[in-house]
Amino acid sequence: MVSITYPDLEMIPGLFAYDTMRLKWGDIFWAYANGVFGWYDIVDIAKKRLKDDISLDMFILTRELAGVTKNNIWQASSIIEKLAQAEPSDECTAKKKFLCLSLAWLNKKWTSLADPFEAIDIVYADYEYPEEIASLASYMPSTEAYNPTRHTEKENRDHLHNKVLNFLKNNGCK
Repeated sequence: MVSITYPDLEMIPGLFAYDTMRLKWGDIFWAYANGVFGWYDIVDIAKKRLKDDISLDMFILTRELAGVTKNNIWQASSIIEKLAQAEPSDECTAKKKFLCLSLAWLNKKWTSLADPFEAIDIVYADYEYPEEIASLASYMPSTEAYNPTRHTEKENRDHLHNKVLNFLKNNGCK
């Protein structure tokens, strides 16, 4: 289960994720089921998706989800599960999308992070050590000529930020 546990960073807001990357309902369901999104995130996304060009069946379910409040929160799980069945995504794809979104959210909050190295390490661990971001983890051996011991903390922070930006660019994240 993924749950970003970095103390300076709140969870990825649903609308940030939706605006940053094309998400299927299957991806959104994965995020909800794994604690990345709360019920309010999926309701916000549903409200935004009502403006999309969708089939009547999808519109009806999306409208139901958009109407969920604290009083009927118990309905959210069954509605999003139906939406996910109609617009599926496999777990591997959803997890990769949210790895990218987690890094995009870190990037957005970069200047306010007390320790971006620790934040990256937590994302790396939370997503079960994915190979594609191993080079970003502070405790992994470098795969490039860059030697952090020869640079200042600011230079190392900037270097890591550039690596995150390159990852996002190469993986279709805004």
